[in-house]
Amino acid sequence: MYVFAADCEQAYTVSFNGRFVAIEERTGQRVWQREISSTHMPWVVGNHIYVLSTDNEVIALGRETGAIRWISELPRTDDDDPVILTGPVFAGGRLIVVGSEGRVFEINPNNGAIQSEWDAGNTISIAPIVAGSTLYLLDEKGTLSAYR
Repeated sequence: MYVFAADCEQAYTVSFNGRFVAIEERTGQRVWQREISSTHMPWVVGNHIYVLSTDNEVIALGRETGAIRWISELPRTDDDDPVILTGPVFAGGRLIVVGSEGRVFEINPNNGAIQSEWDAGNTISIAPIVAGSTLYLLDEKGTLSAYR
């Protein structure tokens, strides 16, 4: 599985088998590569790229060089049950990661610190959506919630 994101100069692809690659759009040349495994689309914001790894780590990388700026570890288990997460998206000046049991994590994009954690109700298994100034979450029961 390959997940793809792009900006105006580079395309980024990440795979479950552990390759996160930046490719120059104009020439198709590989700019950098890191050993990061993910099934989630990377999120490009300014000079940063954020990705949720298969180990439930949110990783911030420099867009131009792929240098790792920080890693924020999120829970992998809760009472011996696996915590399944999805995201991140960038909204309201913070990264949002959602998942099992309705858990929502708000993460500082500058240093990876968890700013807050809250309960959205039910398990969310698809990535949140940001449109305008609204964050949309669709839970496993089909309830669509909007947050500003």
